[in-house]
Amino acid sequence: MPVIWQLSVIQFESKTLLNGVLLKKRPSLYSHRVSRFKNLLKVLRSYFTPVLSRAALEIKMGEKTFECKTNSSGAFTMVVDEILNEKPELRVKGQTENLEIMQSYPMIYQNTNSTFDVISDIDDTILRSYSSDAFRRVTTLMLTSPYKRKVIGYTRSLFKRFNSMNARVFYVSKSESNLFNLLSSYIHFNKFPEGILFLTSYLNLFQLFTVNKGKDYKLNHIRFIIRNSGSKQFYLLGDDGQRDMEIYQAVANEFPNRIANIFIRQTKAQRSKKQLAMWTKLKEQVPGSVYYRDGDETKSGFETLLDFADQSDKSTEL
Repeated sequence: MPVIWQLSVIQFESKTLLNGVLLKKRPSLYSHRVSRFKNLLKVLRSYFTPVLSRAALEIKMGEKTFECKTNSSGAFTMVVDEILNEKPELRVKGQTENLEIMQSYPMIYQNTNSTFDVISDIDDTILRSYSSDAFRRVTTLMLTSPYKRKVIGYTRSLFKRFNSMNARVFYVSKSESNLFNLLSSYIHFNKFPEGILFLTSYLNLFQLFTVNKGKDYKLNHIRFIIRNSGSKQFYLLGDDGQRDMEIYQAVANEFPNRIANIFIRQTKAQRSKKQLAMWTKLKEQVPGSVYYRDGDETKSGFETLLDFADQSDKSTEL
């Protein structure tokens, strides 16, 4: 029987975003620590689990029922022009039995009264993924369970401060939805905020090597979040391994009064000329931006850097 792999109900200022992914059968889950071999099997099985594509759905929330359809990747997205709070019940149209929700991760995200929220990358920002080294990235993903993945201390310290200020977190990543349970297990185990996870399409093994995830996937999602969040400001977190600095510069240019600060993690021992050139442009756009290295959280002055009360005259590069 089909199951719900991932489901989110996200409140914004005047509307609610519903999205999810449906599979044709139950996948493997990370409920506890596993060996390298079992981790390999769990990851591989996810790319052989078929999606429930082109299925007509009924979504019941309280007294209201909505209809939508999954796409070729088993995903659906729907924007409702009102605030919804109820836990959704989903079923395939024409069926009487509700679909089982597989996730233990939170699914309802209420808007907050915080003056700012956080948009963060995942790979090499909250966990070491080695995205710029294809071989190491694949071997780490396949052979290391989420409970044994290395934590980035500086980023976790940032999130502790954000959490104390009631900030809501949006994780926007180009990781495929196959990794939802792996990533959510890592976030929960390492006590990162259990924020909204925006991931790309669920893939089969062939698509993993051929699909184009879209150049502007992250940029478009960040635009949607900011445009629908009233006057809130945002802290942006990313790394220098891929396109985060380029994307965040574009965001800061498009929303100049909505970006509180930007934090970029250095992924290698040395910064390349290209990275330094992108960093220079980003600093021109948001002067208080921080380019940090692993271990910088142990340096003197770190707590001062985390004082978000006054970012206006800071121009810090650790």
